[in-house]
Amino acid sequence: MKQIVLFLSDLEPRLPWTDALLRNGFELKRCSTGREARECRAAAVILVWLDRIESLPELIENVSAPLILIRPNLSSDLAAFARASGVSDYLREPVDPEELIHSIRACIADPKARRASRGLLAGGERMVGHSRAMEVLRHGLAGVAATDCTTLITGETGTGKELAAELIHLNSQRKARNFVCVNCAAIPENLLESELFGYEKGAFTGAHNARPGQWELAAGGTLFLDEIGEMNLGAQAKILRAIDRKEVQRLGRLKGIRADVRIVCATNRDLEAEVARGIFRADLFFRLNVTRLRLSPLRERKEDIPDLVSHFLEQMNARMGLEVRGFTEHSWHTLLKYHWPGNVRELRNMVDTSLVNLPYSGMHWMELPGEFHQQVTPKADSLTEADQLLIALVSHNWNKSKAAQHLRWSRMRLYRKMAQYQLSSPVKPANKAPESMLLERP
Repeated sequence: MKQIVLFLSDLEPRLPWTDALLRNGFELKRCSTGREARECRAAAVILVWLDRIESLPELIENVSAPLILIRPNLSSDLAAFARASGVSDYLREPVDPEELIHSIRACIADPKARRASRGLLAGGERMVGHSRAMEVLRHGLAGVAATDCTTLITGETGTGKELAAELIHLNSQRKARNFVCVNCAAIPENLLESELFGYEKGAFTGAHNARPGQWELAAGGTLFLDEIGEMNLGAQAKILRAIDRKEVQRLGRLKGIRADVRIVCATNRDLEAEVARGIFRADLFFRLNVTRLRLSPLRERKEDIPDLVSHFLEQMNARMGLEVRGFTEHSWHTLLKYHWPGNVRELRNMVDTSLVNLPYSGMHWMELPGEFHQQVTPKADSLTEADQLLIALVSHNWNKSKAAQHLRWSRMRLYRKMAQYQLSSPVKPANKAPESMLLERP
């Protein structure tokens, strides 16, 4: 008799298919914590019923049996995330008992299949940060890249949407072909057709030679339409036609040209709201919104700021021949208090400005520009508890004893709060010289 572990999160749902498992000779054992699941060493398969899929990667890392995810309202992007996390299969509620039994038997026959599905994200080191949001994003990118679906990337300006699109391409089956980026906001309406679809010789005044459009240049590869929300309705109609027909028509040419491309789009706008307002076509939105990835703003993952600063400093030091190790402690407090409306792009610009304004090249500890300090004037009591905890940890180079002493907390309370706010120490020091977060400039 094969043991099947049924892992249930939160309240136990009504699962009518469990009777079918028992009738087919499977033994069921129920558990509700990751520790209980790890102790089930005799399990042939673990069925995971989750409301919150964010806890899936941690569970997978700590068990050896194949996992089958069962979840109500499992969207395509969550399914891709689950596959990238390493599950063997996933099913949507209501579950067909015969389909579930077939999946279980396939997992028993090949228990190592799930590990093969868990791929590393090539180029993932370019997405700097160790926060939970970045971990979820890397898993999501790997899952989306493994498919050939049209993908919509959303996020505020400066969050790295173009980099995410590049990583999708580099980890897809199309990586050997072109990755073509088109900034939709930068193309005037009267030039859209010629830029995207190309033109024939003599199609208009000045068209002395035929020219392929960006869509054709991306054939076999990936076409990234950045800021798709900036297109007007007329341009949207032309994009929709090309997606539907999978072909483009050059200006001055009667016959269309087949172009097999994968479409990845990005926007900082709320497209659902724009559809409701009638300024974005609903039919185009549905074709773009097959799989979706959201990039978190920097204010929601401030624990990544030290890693990002270290990354930018390393690049700028090599380019400018400097040996700057980091900011003073006072500057770190300011960095972590700031709201960062421009996100990672604004942070990089701030690091560049700080280096350019150094009074002499031999400095190791630098201050933030004076104008930047003027933008950050929150009172100490206006900071959230999570911000205060992060400032204490970063200012003491993630030394938990010193951070707890600074906050006048016990170490146990500090650990509980870190777990509550999902803060974890970076795998590597945030800087080559860790004391750069501790020392004032001499």
